[in-house]
Amino acid sequence: MTTADCPPEQLTTDQAKARILEQLSPVRSVEPVRLQEALGRVLASDLIAPIDVPGFANSAMDGYALHRSDIKTAGQQGLTLAGYSTAGHPFNDRLKPGNCIRIMTGALLPEGADTVVMQEQTRIEQELVFTTSEVQPGDNVRNAGEDLRQDTQVLSAGHLLTSADLGLIASLGISQIDVVRRLSVAYFSTGDELVTADQTLA
Repeated sequence: MTTADCPPEQLTTDQAKARILEQLSPVRSVEPVRLQEALGRVLASDLIAPIDVPGFANSAMDGYALHRSDIKTAGQQGLTLAGYSTAGHPFNDRLKPGNCIRIMTGALLPEGADTVVMQEQTRIEQELVFTTSEVQPGDNVRNAGEDLRQDTQVLSAGHLLTSADLGLIASLGISQIDVVRRLSVAYFSTGDELVTADQTLA
């Protein structure tokens, strides 16, 4: 006798589950939702990064942006402060040799600069900026695409979206995503051993 031929009362728990699953089909309907409504939803398709993250080279520290070749020996070459770069308010000119700019964390690294020196590793004398420790090219710089490269897969279809995922998706500039439609579930209780809350137990 096959499982399909067995009376329900003769089925094991695993056999009963298997019989139920045989009657089910996956939900394939897709619906778009706003990102703030996507927590706990299932991603309908692979998520591909549409942009680099970060989208531009920027500073990982508060400090001074410069070109490493302008610093031969720590504490010996003073650089002229040519401007400022903060998040949302970049220094738009090309950095000239012998100059540096004050830069804040997350701010755009200007053209002509390749290194950021932490403010704790500098001193100011007669309006010139001196480094107080050895500097390596590329120090404290986050390059474009360092976290995520454009066209790389970020999340896979079928992924259950968490709050961390939503933050990641937001960093890609995405405000709406496709998710699998929610299940419609009905449940009921049976058995004469069940009573309402105001009834006396037998």
